[in-house]
Amino acid sequence: YPFSKGINIEFPKAGDNLVMFYANRPMNVSEIDALISGTNSPTLTYSIKYSTGRQGIVGTELNVGGIAIQNQNTGDRQLTFNNAYISGNTYVFVQILATGGDPKQLSLTTYLNYI
Repeated sequence: YPFSKGINIEFPKAGDNLVMFYANRPMNVSEIDALISGTNSPTLTYSIKYSTGRQGIVGTELNVGGIAIQNQNTGDRQLTFNNAYISGNTYVFVQILATGGDPKQLSLTTYLNYI
């Protein structure tokens, strides 16, 4: 059945690495919605990964190289992925790869289905 998981990150900066949730069983990602707010034309590149542990930046990326976002009005809807499958018994986390301008908040919502 479909469900969603979200995270809000205040004052995101490159190098941030935060757990979104624990995947207790396998699932597929169908969509990621992201919205950034801030000043000075904020931009941000993030990567959602999963791994059996919290080894920092190590993990399998949903989109290799990350996803860039810059639209403060409509956000970004990601519907295609290099790897939409998330293994069970793994941590799903978001890593901020780069920022520009002055981002104040990043809101991410992932839409998932158990396999």
